[in-house]
Amino acid sequence: MALRGNAERGAIFILFCASKSGDLKMLQDTISYGVDVNAKEDGNTALIMAASGGHLAVVHELIVAGADVNAKNIDGHTALFEALVHGHSEVVKVLTRAGADVNATHMDVVHALTPAGADVNATHIDGHTALFRASVLGHSEVVKVLAKAGADVNVRNSNRSTALIKASVLGHSEVVKVLVEAGADLTATCNYGHTALFKASAGGHSKVVEILTAAGAV
Repeated sequence: MALRGNAERGAIFILFCASKSGDLKMLQDTISYGVDVNAKEDGNTALIMAASGGHLAVVHELIVAGADVNAKNIDGHTALFEALVHGHSEVVKVLTRAGADVNATHMDVVHALTPAGADVNATHIDGHTALFRASVLGHSEVVKVLAKAGADVNVRNSNRSTALIKASVLGHSEVVKVLVEAGADLTATCNYGHTALFKASAGGHSKVVEILTAAGAV
């Protein structure tokens, strides 16, 4: 039976308390009472709040209960946007597997990261820049926008791998193409002395190998 009146308002209040705090048991109890998991509070959904806080188990439970993964708050931000800008990588994975609109969200993130005067080469707590992370995730349009905004295409991670090397390892041919066109160093090597071409060849990514060799990689 659907909740009504004060009971409904009370259940929604508890839903948001659980989502903000990451209290899985409280959330499960509230869902069992029939609360609308897509209800909004101050423009946000419970899923957006849970994603923002990095509460992985709560995010998963809300999705199973039917939460809209592409719902937006009053600022136009989705749960995926919140997870991305706060660096909650595991939440990002769960949301994308559940059908979150990755391309639209990533473009929102790009514009949020690159307003006038913003440092597009700023690193997150994991040491990665927005361009590096977008390259790893295979989002070529995001990489293109960031590169045009002045992001360093030769940025490296803790293993000395460049964005081009990581994209080549993962077979992200469109990202590799964008990075090459933006001037990425084809001769850069990781800690093991391997180039992007070596990694692509070893991984059997023929399209990436084709792009790199056409650009002059040897």
